[in-house]
Amino acid sequence: MPRLSGPIAEGFLPEIGFEGVTGDDAFGAYLKSDEYVAVSKVLPLSRLWCIVELAAAIMSGKPIVFRCATATVLGPSGRVTVTNGGDAAAEVLQNFSNMVDVGKAECSVAADKARELALIDARKVNTAVRQALLAGKAAVQTGAWELEAFRCGEPKPLEALPAERALRVLNAASAAGIVPVVQLLVGKVQIHKECHPLFMAAENGYHEVVQVLVAAGAK
Repeated sequence: MPRLSGPIAEGFLPEIGFEGVTGDDAFGAYLKSDEYVAVSKVLPLSRLWCIVELAAAIMSGKPIVFRCATATVLGPSGRVTVTNGGDAAAEVLQNFSNMVDVGKAECSVAADKARELALIDARKVNTAVRQALLAGKAAVQTGAWELEAFRCGEPKPLEALPAERALRVLNAASAAGIVPVVQLLVGKVQIHKECHPLFMAAENGYHEVVQVLVAAGAK
């Protein structure tokens, strides 16, 4: 992931706005700007060959995990990378989730773009990448590392999750639309009629998660 600066790294774009535009329209304004044109040249989510690699991983059933990190250069000895949490990381991942669009990937050779996009299920890739970004955001906000372990094929931490952490991880899984995790956790959490995970799943359009939670008693 490249070093980021400017609005996309300074806060949730609809809230901080871009060139006087706020709300969801701020994304449109940013994507049309010269600033985005410059960033897109190094941004993986806008480069065709990065999209091709992501699509290959998705089609092969490999997990995708997105995290934000800070890097400090220590002279000739190299670079130390530290996982970065908090609101700043969550906002960057949220911003990216609203910018995923395989069809707009950049490539210097038009014929290459046409050939590769014809082989990619754009809707599936867009959905999977957006879900992975939101899962990263949720994990950062809630500290639900068990969620990412599950997505990487390691279910034991989730299965052994203590009751006092189950609701936190359920919130994260619902916000990210990860149905298998929600199905596993509804038995560990007392579902109330006014269910916060249900609100988050509905807000993000995850119908399958909503169905699981409603079946468990949420309204």
